[in-house]
Amino acid sequence: MTSKTNVDAHPTPYQSELLRAALADEKHRIPSDANGRTLDLMLGRRWISEYTADGRLAATVRDYPGFTHFRLSHIGVNAARTAKAFHDFKEPRKPRTVEGWTCVEPGRLWALEHEGVRFELERRTRNVADECPDAGWYLYGGPYFGEYIAARFTEAAPAAFLKARPKDDAPTAAADVAELAKQLPVASTAVYARPTAVVYGSLAANLTVPQVAAAIHVLKQASKPLAAFQGHRRVANGAFLDPRRDAGQVVLEYLSERASAPAKHVRAHERAVAEGVLSDWADLFQAEGWRVDRYRETDRYDGYRLVRLILTPPAEVVPARVLTPLEHHAAWHAVEGAAGEEGADPQTILNAVLRVLKIAAPPGE
Repeated sequence: MTSKTNVDAHPTPYQSELLRAALADEKHRIPSDANGRTLDLMLGRRWISEYTADGRLAATVRDYPGFTHFRLSHIGVNAARTAKAFHDFKEPRKPRTVEGWTCVEPGRLWALEHEGVRFELERRTRNVADECPDAGWYLYGGPYFGEYIAARFTEAAPAAFLKARPKDDAPTAAADVAELAKQLPVASTAVYARPTAVVYGSLAANLTVPQVAAAIHVLKQASKPLAAFQGHRRVANGAFLDPRRDAGQVVLEYLSERASAPAKHVRAHERAVAEGVLSDWADLFQAEGWRVDRYRETDRYDGYRLVRLILTPPAEVVPARVLTPLEHHAAWHAVEGAAGEEGADPQTILNAVLRVLKIAAPPGE
């Protein structure tokens, strides 16, 4: 009957890893952190031998007080070469994919990437205190921070796939279609179209605000990441700027992939990362002459941390607002029309220009 300690026994994956590591070593030494039980088995199979620090066989030295190590025997070298050949020619196992999702942890976590954004479909158990009201599958990534999809994976996978990778000619969700149907007449020929333009750093409506444009310029010059938006949907993480128009300030936040993830340790980690990023950006803007006010807040999982910056630009760095072609055209015709009137003076012309641009003059003027 063949014994388990036979020299021809097939190595386990861990033993194979040790054999291949020793084969790559110049002196065929076994890694020093190898498991003791595994070393005993490999000694029994005569794959390895014990040596003293000066390179002598430990079995031939009486009362040796120093440290020892293990090296491959000639039998072990042959076993290591066989293990290496098997490892090199073994076909790698392809990760399992279902409905476009790739399995990361069977039964718990699936993932996919679309346009540089990673989405995760995670199974969580019900925990109201942890903001998890139902047991089932939750979607993370992009604009989704723990959105409940379905209780069963077979239902959650296709539904989450459509949210992560919506078709170019279809709405992002059935709810959008229903809402749109209420607004359009039955016979309307209007077609629903998803916004395709991607903007960076802020929402499209705020990009022309002077303090926002100036802050984006500072971040771009320093090669800092900017959050990307397609309409109101975030498609990439980074700096997000929200203007305070009346105060001439801009609020800077770092939007991360799972900043509101419900798990306590994930939330604390993400807030710590965001705090470090914001601290770095605060130093950057201060070096550029901006006034930086730091805003901190806490939640029940974590202590007070820096969550946003309130930036006030120096007057000289705020660029003048650029007129749109329509505004420029209207101002031109206002000047032309006012100047052609009898008795026109500079005040009349100025008032005509301000009126078409919808700009109020100072009180008393």
